[in-house]
Amino acid sequence: MAHSFLWLAVLVLAGCAMSTRPMEPPVVRIAGLELVGNDQVRLDLMLTNLNPEPLDPARVALELAINDQDWVMAEQTITWQVSANARETVSITLPHQNGQVLTWLREVGRNQRPSVSWSLALSLDLGEKKVIETDDSGFLYRVPGQPSRFR
Repeated sequence: MAHSFLWLAVLVLAGCAMSTRPMEPPVVRIAGLELVGNDQVRLDLMLTNLNPEPLDPARVALELAINDQDWVMAEQTITWQVSANARETVSITLPHQNGQVLTWLREVGRNQRPSVSWSLALSLDLGEKKVIETDDSGFLYRVPGQPSRFR
């Protein structure tokens, strides 16, 4: 009887520990950026899921600034998933808004400017009123031989 009670207590505590653990936000980096025409950008985002369950967002809200100038602000439905405890590269194509940023990126693409800084805020809607937010920053450099691609 004491053995059964101890086993039941362990199961209850394990269940409580799993259900109360908050979901960790993913680590996000820009793996690549490509100018698509004059008004869209394709972002390849590397997301590292630190959770023991997959991230399966239905929507994403994204804000990207280049050299501290707002450039991309969008929200859209997505179909990608990030496996549990894994790193995945996902892509999203969005309209961009700031002509000055486009000029700076073209200068980087032509080797007239070494790099531009970026900052990104990402919000993932996981449904059931669960939203995870994350952000990061870094620098973009041109991809050699490809003046409209950066990493």
